Amino acid sequence: MDFFDTTPIGRILQRFSKDVDVLDVRLPGLLLDWIICAIEFGTLRAAKRMHAALLQTVMRLPLAFFDITPTGRILGRFSKDVDIMDSTLPDTVISLTYCFYEVTLSFLSFFCDLSPQLGTWRAAKHLHATLLQAVLRLPIGFFDITPTGRILGRFSKDVDILDNTLPITVSELNYCFFEVVATLVVICISTPIFAAVIVPIGILYYAVQRFYVATSRQLKRLESVSRSPIYSHFGETIQGVQTIRAYSVQDR
Repeated sequence: MDFFDTTPIGRILQRFSKDVDVLDVRLPGLLLDWIICAIEFGTLRAAKRMHAALLQTVMRLPLAFFDITPTGRILGRFSKDVDIMDSTLPDTVISLTYCFYEVTLSFLSFFCDLSPQLGTWRAAKHLHATLLQAVLRLPIGFFDITPTGRILGRFSKDVDILDNTLPITVSELNYCFFEVVATLVVICISTPIFAAVIVPIGILYYAVQRFYVATSRQLKRLESVSRSPIYSHFGETIQGVQTIRAYSVQDR
């Protein structure tokens, strides 16, 4: 508590707002500027070495070489070729770097979206086949004590979650995982002492996750039970539609 008595609240909030904003917004731009500067510096050194190597080679050539080689060709090596190294090559390398980055990002995004779709499609197919096989082998007494809506719920709501909800959730999990890993790496590089608290925070998150999974499982079970009367009413209505029409009680 002494820390909060002596430290302004604004300074604490700044660590959670401005500093995090620097990591999320400004740092990627700074890294990109550093990459461009590194490319420019690399091409500058390459042009310098190329010019020195050409000059050293020309100075060591025999006189017969200058008798058969036009002067313009020799000067072209010291002007146009070096100019390409100074101006054209950096832009080309930067464009290739951007292209490689975009292609890699597109491939990773496609993989993060495609793999959950294929995985959940196979899981839904396997779940439906397993459920159907299990239900067809059940004794008659099971259907006497189990509402029809609960059985239909397994073939409708549960399979629908695997087909529609789960792929989106897994894709968001993949994106969130890579963002968290990248953020932790950047923070550990800028503040190495933060690496000491990653394990305790991970243990805390794991405990919260286990509690959330158990709670979510019970809530899903209650939701399935609450939907059971609706499915039962729908199934009984379809089975007894002739009787309903015979007594003209469609409005009930």
